[in-house]
Amino acid sequence: MYGVQPGVLGGLLRRFRLAAGFSQEQLAERAGLSVDAVAALERGRRTTPRPSTLALLAKALGLTPTERDFLQSAAAQSRAAGTRGASRSSSEAAQLPVPATSLVGREQETAAVSNLLKQDGGLGRLVTLTGPSGVGKTRLALTVAAAAQTSFPDGVFFVDLAPVRDHRLVAATMARALGIRESNGSTRDLLLMHLRPRELLLVLDGFEYLLDAGALLARFAAACPLLALLITSRAPLGLPVEQSVRVMPLTAWPDAPSTASGVAEYEAAQLFLERAQAVAPRFALGDANAEAVAEVCRRLDGLPLAIELAAARVTLLPPAAMLERLQKPLSLLDLAAREVPDFDQTLRATIDWSYRLLGEPERAVFRRLAAFAAGCTLEAAEAVCRSEDVASVVEALIRLTDANLVWWQPGPDGVPRLRMHDTVAAYAEEQLAASGEADAVQRRHAVYFLSIAEPAEPELVRRHPSLWLRRLGLEYDNLRLALIRLLDWGEVELAQRLAAAAGRGWQSLGQVVAGRDWLDRLLARESGLARRGIRRQLPTANAAAAATHAHSARPRLLPTDAAVSLRQLGFMALLTFDDAFSRSCLEDALAIADDAGFSRVAALSLERLGWLDYRAGNLLVAQARLAEALARWNDLDEPDASSAASARAGLGHVAAKQGDLADASAHFTHIVCDPRQTPGSASVQLALEGFAHIAVLSGESRRATLLAGAASALGEVSGATRTRWADPNTDWPGGGRAGLTQQEAEEAWHAGRALAPADALALALVPAPDIAKPA
Repeated sequence: MYGVQPGVLGGLLRRFRLAAGFSQEQLAERAGLSVDAVAALERGRRTTPRPSTLALLAKALGLTPTERDFLQSAAAQSRAAGTRGASRSSSEAAQLPVPATSLVGREQETAAVSNLLKQDGGLGRLVTLTGPSGVGKTRLALTVAAAAQTSFPDGVFFVDLAPVRDHRLVAATMARALGIRESNGSTRDLLLMHLRPRELLLVLDGFEYLLDAGALLARFAAACPLLALLITSRAPLGLPVEQSVRVMPLTAWPDAPSTASGVAEYEAAQLFLERAQAVAPRFALGDANAEAVAEVCRRLDGLPLAIELAAARVTLLPPAAMLERLQKPLSLLDLAAREVPDFDQTLRATIDWSYRLLGEPERAVFRRLAAFAAGCTLEAAEAVCRSEDVASVVEALIRLTDANLVWWQPGPDGVPRLRMHDTVAAYAEEQLAASGEADAVQRRHAVYFLSIAEPAEPELVRRHPSLWLRRLGLEYDNLRLALIRLLDWGEVELAQRLAAAAGRGWQSLGQVVAGRDWLDRLLARESGLARRGIRRQLPTANAAAAATHAHSARPRLLPTDAAVSLRQLGFMALLTFDDAFSRSCLEDALAIADDAGFSRVAALSLERLGWLDYRAGNLLVAQARLAEALARWNDLDEPDASSAASARAGLGHVAAKQGDLADASAHFTHIVCDPRQTPGSASVQLALEGFAHIAVLSGESRRATLLAGAASALGEVSGATRTRWADPNTDWPGGGRAGLTQQEAEEAWHAGRALAPADALALALVPAPDIAKPA
C-alpha cells in the first residue's frame, strides 16, 4: 500500500509512479521532462503544473481516464491551495478526497450517474447511490464527482457524514464543508442564501443514519435550481425528487471458470488481482490459481471492500489456502443478529477474519483507532495508541495499511490522515469495548486534543492564526467527540478547559451555535449551577465541593474557568443577537475576573459589554466601557492586540454616532495602519464598516456601498459575517442609498466585495470631505 505523502498532487503522482514500477528518472525520460521537474512535483516544491505537463505525465504512466481525472482534480486542489482568496468558502472548503486506490470497473454505473446529474431541473438533480456497506458507493461517487468538476463552475464539494449521528447536525456539517460560517440566524437559511445562486455539486457521503434530514435536502433541491446533490446511503431517502441508483456488487458468476483468461473477464477478479499485486508485485493470475481466486470472490459476494481485505493477505496465504481459511469465519462466526442482511454478514465475517490474522500489537492499534472521529494524523495515532504492548505504532500502522484495514488520505493542509471505512471502524469500536481498555484509550484521546486546543487559543489572536484555525477545523469532529466523552464521565474541569480553549476557534471557524451550546451545557447542566447569576452561586457551590471532595455531586468550578467560559458564552450570545443573555454572562464574567485578578478576561468582558451598550444605543456607557477596556489592555505587558483593536473600533463607531467624524476616522485609521492587524481580522472589518458609515454621513453613497461590500467580504474571513450592510437593499444609517438606484447599489456592493483587501483599505483611507469635530 501507499505510505505517507507530502501533499495531494505530489502524493498521488508518486503513488501512480510506484504502481507503474518507474523511478523518477524513468518517468522523467518517458514523459520528456527533467528529473528535477518530477521530483519538485512529488515533494510539493511545485504545485501548479501546466495542463500539458499533466498530459505528458498521464500518458507516460499509462493512466486510465478515471486516474487522469483524479490527477487533474489533485492539480486543481493544489492550485486552489496556492491562491488563497479573501473568502473562506474558496480557501478552506472541503474539496474531493483522493482515494488511495483506483476504481476497478463501474464504467456503466459511472456513465449512468453522470448523465442523471446533468439533467436540468426537477428529477435527476438529487441522486442517491444505495447499497450495502463495502459495495463501493463512496468510491463510485468520488469518481463521478471528479469527472464532473468541469460541469459545475462553482465547484464540487465533499461532505463527510460518517462522524454524524444526529440529523439536526447535517446543516451545520454541510455549512462547514462549504466554508460557510455560522454567525447568527438559521444555518439552513445561510445555506440557502449560499446555494441558491450557485451551480455546484455536493457529495454527501454516509446518509443512512440521517434519513430524518431528507426533508432538508428536498428543500434545498426545490429552492436551488442549479444545485446537484449526490448522496450515498444504504437505503433510499424516499423523496419525490430523488433518483435512486442501486450499486450492485461486482460481477459474479454461477460456476467459476477454470482458466485464467475466463476469470480475468470479471471485475471482482480484476479487483482481487490489482489489490494483491499492490502488496505482492509478483502475484499473477494463472490457470493454477484462477479457480480459487474466482471462488474467493464469489464467497465474498463480489463486495469490493471484502475482496480488498482478502487480497491483502496473499503474502501470507495463496488463494487456495485463503479459501480454506475463509470457510471458517463465514460459517461459524457468531453474528449479533440473524436478521443482518447477507451482504453485511459477509463483510463483517471478512473483517473479523482479517482482524484475527493480525499480530497482537496490530490488533491493539487497530481497535484503539476507533477512539477517533473522522480519522487522525500520525502524531495523534501515536499519542493515543501507544502502550507497553505496542513497540512501534508506526510499524503497526504499516501492517494495517498493508492489510487494507486503514488507509492514508492527503489532508487539506498537506498532512496525511489515517482513515477507516465506516463498517471497519464500527468493528474496531466493538473490539475496543470488548478489550476493557476503552476508557483509558478514550481518555488519552481527550487529553491529546486538549493539548492541541490549549496552545491554539492564544495563537488565534496573533498575526498569523490561519495554521491553527486549519488545524482546529480539521479536528472539529475529534474535539466534539472528546467533549461528549468528558461530559459523560463527569470530567467537568477537563471539559471546561477544552471548551474554553476551543471557544475562540469556534468563533473564528464560524461554529458559533455549536460553541454556545457546549459552553451552555458545561456551565448549566454539568456544574449544577443556573446560567444566570452564576457569580453568586459559585462560592457556595465550590465550598460544598471542597467539603465533600470527590463525593460531591457538583464538581468544583474554578473562578478562572468560569470567567473564561462565561465570557465566551456571552460573546457567542452577542453574535447571535441574544443581547439579554449576553449581558448577563458578560457582567458575571467581569465580576468573577475582577475578583480573581484575571485581568485579560476582565478587559475582554468590558469590551464586549461596550459593544452591547453601543448596540442598545447607550452611547455614553458604551464609550466609557470601551475606553476602560482599551486602557486595561494598554496597561498589560502582553496585550491582546485583536481585542484592543476591537475596543478602539467600538470607540470609533460611538464617535461616528455622536457626529464626531474626525475622532471616528482617527480610530479607524489607527486600526488599519496597525501592522499587528491582518486584512482579514474582525477589527479591520469593523473599521471598514466605520469608514463606510463616515462616507454615508458625508454624502458619499457609492463609496459607502463599496466599503460596505468590502467589509462584508472580509467578514467571511473574520467570522463576523453579518454586518448592518449585509444586504445591498438595506436602508443604511443616514440614508446610505441616497442618490443610488437599486441596480447602482447592487453593482457597487458586489464591486466592493470583489476588491482586494489592499485596494479596499486604500479606498477607506481617502479622506472624506469636510470631516471636522462637532461644534
